[in-house]
Formats: sequence, C-alpha cells, structure tokens
Amino acid sequence: MMPQGKALSRAETEALVTKDLASRLRVPVEDIRVVDAVDRTWPDDTLGCVARKGMKEPKPVEGFAFTLTHADKRFVYHSDRHGQFRRCDEKKPLGPIKK
Repeated sequence: MMPQGKALSRAETEALVTKDLASRLRVPVEDIRVVDAVDRTWPDDTLGCVARKGMKEPKPVEGFAFTLTHADKRFVYHSDRHGQFRRCDEKKPLGPIKK
C-alpha cells in the first residue's frame, strides 16, 4: 500500500485494485473488467467494509468504490485516495451483469 502522501487519481487506484484482484485470482490483469467506479466518502477508515468498533470518533475518508468482474463474478473494492483499499464483496446477489 502507499504512504499517506500524494493523493491518487481514480485511474491510479483502479489500476491498483485491478492488479490486486488479478493476483488473487491468478489471472492476467487483462481478464479483469471494471464495470463501475465512483467517488465515495466513507464514514471512517474501515472504508465502509466493516462495522465500526471501539470508541474512536469516526472521521470521513474520501475515496472510491469499484466493481470488477471476472468469469461472470463480481468483486467489490473500496479505497481511500492514498492507495489503501479493501476487497469487500457484497453478500447479497446483485443481479445479472451487463455486458
């Protein structure tokens, strides 16, 4: 992951999450398709993936949400703007993938 320095663009962050998913699935990066990429403000540093725990006061985190596909399966990533990201696939069905 990147240090908390220069903010990354959506395209730079998209490249990071695409590379991460390709590595996890052991497939070429070219086989991963980004079907949605949006700017988001997460409620805290869990990036909207995990329920907040503890007494620490939440601080909003600017970032992105990405939906990627491979072999008709969806994968969801949430990120901040400094290279930190989490894969946090939704547990409920999302309906058919538009091609």
